[in-house]
Amino acid sequence: TGIGYPEADVIEIRFLVPKCLSGSIIGKRGDYVAKLRKDFQIGIGIPDAEFNDLERICVIRGASVRNVIDCICAIADYPLKKEMSKALDLQRNQTQIRLLMHESVCGNIIGKNGSRITEMKNTANGEVVIASNCCPNDSTDRVVKITGSVTEIRDSLALIFRYVGDIQCTGDEENYMANLQDEEDQEEVSTEKFKDTYGGWKHSECDYM
Repeated sequence: TGIGYPEADVIEIRFLVPKCLSGSIIGKRGDYVAKLRKDFQIGIGIPDAEFNDLERICVIRGASVRNVIDCICAIADYPLKKEMSKALDLQRNQTQIRLLMHESVCGNIIGKNGSRITEMKNTANGEVVIASNCCPNDSTDRVVKITGSVTEIRDSLALIFRYVGDIQCTGDEENYMANLQDEEDQEEVSTEKFKDTYGGWKHSECDYM
């Protein structure tokens, strides 16, 4: 998907979170995720990834672009920021979000000759990197990594929403579910080299969280 279903007034964003941190987002007995729902008036869920030992997907839906972005940034701040700085060797005020975007809209984020990536760097000061390959299991999602302070991530997200707007995805649409089909697939996809190709979370990163 791009940013959801504008014709139905539904904004949706999906992003990868390290499985080891998913419990912190949910909170004890679901108290933190309940707080996020109340504070930002959004729907949020983290479906279980039964066969994946490294990553899960957080889904946020709402009618307000601002509320959706603010909720993402709240998660980027806590619990992600402290863990990202250790695992990815970032500055103490920096964090990272890994969005899942349909491959057909990624060109609108990149811009001609990378002009929009440059614009985001100059305007929002965040670093935006889009994986060259789609996620596994024949998915049509690509990972969009945004790294920076919470404010820089917020400003970068605002630009991405502006670039994508109400653009409709084209071609097949197969969401990455982080659920692998069998042990053979799990063995291949869990390798560090494969993770590099689509921007997934790696053992070498999660081991420090």
